[in-house]
Amino acid sequence: VPGPGSFKPKPGESAVEAVRRVQGAALSGDPRFTSILIDAAKHPHTLVRWWALVGLGYGHQPQAVPVLLAALKEKG
Repeated sequence: VPGPGSFKPKPGESAVEAVRRVQGAALSGDPRFTSILIDAAKHPHTLVRWWALVGLGYGHQPQAVPVLLAALKEKG
């Protein structure tokens, strides 16, 4: 699995690139990517947020719990 630097957002990143990046971090199951997924959970694109939340749920990291709970309260 690549290191956390591989999954950090790039300047000018398109929505498709962001989805692929966050999807890769989410599916890795690597706890080193938890902070990247937490940041991605605030992304303006719905699919990026969705993949971030999938990864956070899959990762079972305590710091992800408040983010997951907040997402459950979101409308839309």
